[in-house]
Formats: sequence, C-alpha cells, structure tokens
Amino acid sequence: MGSKPNKDRQPEEKIDQQKQSPQARGREAEKRVLEDLGLKKNNKKVSTEEGNSIPDALTKNKSIEIKDCKSVSCTKQIRIQTDAAKESGRTPVLVTGKNTKVSGSTRRRFGEDNIIRRSDLGPK
Repeated sequence: MGSKPNKDRQPEEKIDQQKQSPQARGREAEKRVLEDLGLKKNNKKVSTEEGNSIPDALTKNKSIEIKDCKSVSCTKQIRIQTDAAKESGRTPVLVTGKNTKVSGSTRRRFGEDNIIRRSDLGPK
C-alpha cells in the first residue's frame, strides 16, 4: 500500500519541477521576448579565441542575449558573445529584468544604452 501513493505523487512532482525549472522558464521567456521584438531564434554559433556561443538572436547590426534571472555576471558566454559582436561590427544587446542585478563588468561590455530592462523578466 505504501508504494501506491508514492507512484501517484511522482508524476505530479515531476510536472511541478519542470514548471519551476530555470531552464524551462528561460526558454519560455526567450520565446516571448523574441516574438515581442519580431525576431527569430538564432541557431548559429559565434566564435572568439575564448570559445563558441550561440546568441539568442542575430541581426545584421545586433547580437541579442535574453536573460530571465536574478543576476547577470560576466560569464564566458557573455564575454564570447560581446567580443564576437564587436568583431563582426554588431552591437551587443542584453534583454533582462527591471530588477535583475547586472554586474559592472557586464554593463561595461554591453554599454548601458544596450541593456533593455523588462518588467516580465527577472525577479518580481
């Protein structure tokens, strides 16, 4: 008898965990923001001496990264994308939450004017 209730609870727990997953939340936010901006999801990687990364969107003039999180720091991903953008003549753009903490080094890499703050992203 003890195993039956456990079996009944497992699928619900898995569904709840999936709903709360930061990765799932990030994918949903990315899709929503790209739709709002009229952009398509990018699948092409960019490369620098530090490595490869895939920006969320690439246009002729911009490399766009969307972050739905509490804080954004100057990670390898951010360094690669901002360096690759500048090397290709694109402007690096960060789209994140109004209450998201963006590190000083990240703000310098993107430039204050290229950080778009949205109320539907980041901590509420």
